[in-house]
Amino acid sequence: MRNQANETEAILCGILEEKGCKNVTMNLADSYEARKTHDISWQWGNTTYTGELKEDYMADMTGNVAIEIEWNGKESGITDTRAHYWFTKLADGFWACKVKELREWIKKNRPTLRVVRGGDRGASVMILIPVPDFLTINTKL
Repeated sequence: MRNQANETEAILCGILEEKGCKNVTMNLADSYEARKTHDISWQWGNTTYTGELKEDYMADMTGNVAIEIEWNGKESGITDTRAHYWFTKLADGFWACKVKELREWIKKNRPTLRVVRGGDRGASVMILIPVPDFLTINTKL
């Protein structure tokens, strides 16, 4: 699974470089704690940014984008990331949103969103965002 993630991250790195980002690198740390901070980093001007990348294989079939909020009873995903940007790979390409803006949108809309368990033998808790809503709060790369 990590090899698939590395391939997807490498594609995103190429897209960021094409958009003029400098020093684009993947976080290839061995430990989970070191990888947890971000998947990708880059420079824009004099500022270094970080991003977390998730791929949703099911969004086309379900009509929802799943955003992890908990794993094994602990905050994870969007609730725990230290990254500046949240990238999502869907069937039609890569989408980007500032983590702060995605968190605010989820907080505002949480009463209307479905929360489900899945992945990792049901250890993940995810919020399902309808694809049309997800696309309005993200930018296609």
